[in-house]
Amino acid sequence: MVPHHRARLRGRDDEIARAMAELRGAHGRSVLVVGEAGSGKTALLGQLVHDLAVDTEVLTVRGSVAIAGSDYASLGLLVSELSEADLTHPFLVVDGLTRLLRDRANGRPVVIGVDNADSIDARSVVVLNELCARGVVRLILCTAEAELLDPVLQQLVYSGGLQQIDLPPLSLADASLLLADELGSALSRMASFTIWEAAAGNPRYLQMMRMSLLAEDRLVLRDGIWVLRDLTGKGERSRRRTLERLHGMREEHRRVVDILACVRELPLPLLLDLAGHEVLDELLTLRLLLVDQRRAPAVRLRHPGLGDLVRAEMPLLRRRALHAEVLAVVGTRPLPVATRAGLIEWAVDAREPVAPEDVLAAAEYALQALDPARAAHLVESFPRAPDDVHAVVITIDVFCASGEFRRAERELARWEQLGLPVTDAEFVALAIAEQAVYRNLPDGYERAGAALIAARVRADGDEGLLSRIVTAEVELAAHQGHYADIVGTHLPDGVEASLPTAGTVLSADCITRLGWMAEALAHVGRTTDALRLIAATGAAFPLDGVSPMARFAFTEHEFFIRMVAVDFLHSRQLVAQGMEETDRPPGPIVLLVGLWEGLIDSFTGRHEQALESLRPVIAQLAVDGRASVLPVALGAAAYNSAQVGQAEEAAAFLARLDAYRGNPEWLVRRYAEYFRAASRLVLEEDRAAATAALLEQSHLEEERGLLQLAFDLALTAIVTGDGMAVQTTRRLAERVQGPAAAMARDLAASMESGDPVGLIAVGETAEGLELDAVVVAVAERVLQIEPLGAAHRRAARGLLQRAQQRTATPASASRRLEALTVMEQELAVAVADGASNEELGRRLHLSRRTVEWHLTNIYEKLPVTGRGELAALVDRARSAS
Repeated sequence: MVPHHRARLRGRDDEIARAMAELRGAHGRSVLVVGEAGSGKTALLGQLVHDLAVDTEVLTVRGSVAIAGSDYASLGLLVSELSEADLTHPFLVVDGLTRLLRDRANGRPVVIGVDNADSIDARSVVVLNELCARGVVRLILCTAEAELLDPVLQQLVYSGGLQQIDLPPLSLADASLLLADELGSALSRMASFTIWEAAAGNPRYLQMMRMSLLAEDRLVLRDGIWVLRDLTGKGERSRRRTLERLHGMREEHRRVVDILACVRELPLPLLLDLAGHEVLDELLTLRLLLVDQRRAPAVRLRHPGLGDLVRAEMPLLRRRALHAEVLAVVGTRPLPVATRAGLIEWAVDAREPVAPEDVLAAAEYALQALDPARAAHLVESFPRAPDDVHAVVITIDVFCASGEFRRAERELARWEQLGLPVTDAEFVALAIAEQAVYRNLPDGYERAGAALIAARVRADGDEGLLSRIVTAEVELAAHQGHYADIVGTHLPDGVEASLPTAGTVLSADCITRLGWMAEALAHVGRTTDALRLIAATGAAFPLDGVSPMARFAFTEHEFFIRMVAVDFLHSRQLVAQGMEETDRPPGPIVLLVGLWEGLIDSFTGRHEQALESLRPVIAQLAVDGRASVLPVALGAAAYNSAQVGQAEEAAAFLARLDAYRGNPEWLVRRYAEYFRAASRLVLEEDRAAATAALLEQSHLEEERGLLQLAFDLALTAIVTGDGMAVQTTRRLAERVQGPAAAMARDLAASMESGDPVGLIAVGETAEGLELDAVVVAVAERVLQIEPLGAAHRRAARGLLQRAQQRTATPASASRRLEALTVMEQELAVAVADGASNEELGRRLHLSRRTVEWHLTNIYEKLPVTGRGELAALVDRARSAS
């Protein structure tokens, strides 16, 4: 039977709309729904039945292999009302059903949904086809493949009588919503991505993976958010269950399982060359394999635990023999990056000779796939000579990239104990790796700087080595917050000399250095120059691209610059582009995208949305240990909680921020402090003290030459109307670049003069920049001016209303309605339900003038401009419950 739908089906809106358009059209056609097992065909059919039932007679039947040999068995109760004479010939059945359905429908159209349409018995197929041909019914046929349908129904497809609708794998966003519905709470982005990736976007397998992770205690609830945690080992019961699947397996099946366990993923055509159609079909029937249709079809083991156990128990000789077989079939054909990485890892595990560069590529892919343990295993396990400096540097780089700085420190110490002689180039490489380790450890800056000083001495004028050292020095200075020094040292004559010229192709080392220099320009208030340098650098990327990790690092620089330049449109595009890249795992952006989205919403005044992003980020970062950016997330969450009136939650976030000990990176520390100060400005009753603290911090940053942060702090304080804040903002706005500075100059001038016209103009400018927090503050300040003309009051209220509409969420809409009296709330709900003033008066026993008076008060309190906005606000509040 088709399931009863209590909630809308997630992720299939486009497919549902297409099917409904076909079925309800004046010249509508029947619909063929095609999707792999578990793709949600039955659920989609159920949703269509639910939606059509309003004005259509809808019936459902289901095919089954068990009854496919019985005449009319698939039609079930439909034919039970026909006489024995009607059942003697299919066309008599058609005549009888035509009369029956038309009587039942009473002029309404008739639709028959057919689940498992490929298993309908032959006579039922003839009946359904003829009913469709006569125009009595329209069909919804569901099948895994159109080729599996009876030839009679296939003819409908080929003749155009059916509109085929394919069910693609769910997107990550839709899968996240579906999982949240099933679990009753939101998931962190990493948890959603891990389940979605393992299930290849298949709805049924999403449920299976969710249940598996819950059973393994890897999916856990923290602070109301489902997060993923790593467990070092699997239980014995799980291990025995997996072993049982291997015992008694046919050799040709076991061979495919062994190959996929070692390589992890193979393109479907390549696996067909290795095993053949029959073996693959049998393994798919046994539900051992998963075909990922999101990209080029790729095959992997459905259960990751099976691959882990197979790799652990496979003898070395068999591992090598199978590796040789696969390489022979691969030959020179191009391979996806996932398969190339898998083959390299396989060679490492088989103790075959592997170039360090290939190991690094595979390890970097593992990091992109959010699997730092796999990356560490690669660099630790591949055979290398004791004096292989390059291998040591690669190992340290991987440990640093995965946040395991203590392991990197131990690897460095092991090398130093050997005391082996090294060349100048090797010495420099080790020194750069050393500073990367110690700049991320408490009290490690001195040793990091000493390593680079020693490297300069050893480089002895070698331009190539010196270029690498300069890049490392820039990174170290940025890590300490010495951005003004970076600009003064490397851009003394302005940005023009450092802009890559047309036709220039930059090295990876140069790209890294220019990314940091561009960020330094933004910190000292030169955001326009920073954007020019970022754009020119991006245009000079090598033709063969840069590594995903390097590209992500560059994207981080660009995101920060666009944020401080209030270019929120492009900031959002950077986040979206990172998540939409499907040719490789999104890697670190999966962890950070929630933080990035939360920061954008924080600065644009969308505080409820910011919290929806930040809460899962905080829960996941706290569990999986990758907490380098946790202070910023905690500070931003505290600020947004304070803005929406959740003082207790804000205080809890601030307490966790106060207790945090760890990352010494300057940028994380300073922006965590920025949000802490902004939170206290909102929370504390003594706003004068909180404003003074913000201005003191602004003064300190100005003395360091970090004008952008100083300006941001002063601009945050100016909304209080404090005279010193106004003067500080005006002074700093003259020294920084960008549209926000121009707006701030006008804001300071208007606040000093108290001119409502100027303030409203500033509010409109802020509206264009998406700075809704400034819009609200300016509008509220205008409404406090006495006396205030009616036109100015309308303009200020318009600014406030538009800002509230842009930032409204169900929760905030509910809070706004709670400000009304009980009577006003009843009126608001009735207006949203479409009641006129006369109906309101009769229902509540009020005169028409009293109803109008109440509505005027409601519009003033909320504020909204009329019935339409009031109804929209009530509807939004209803969705919260």
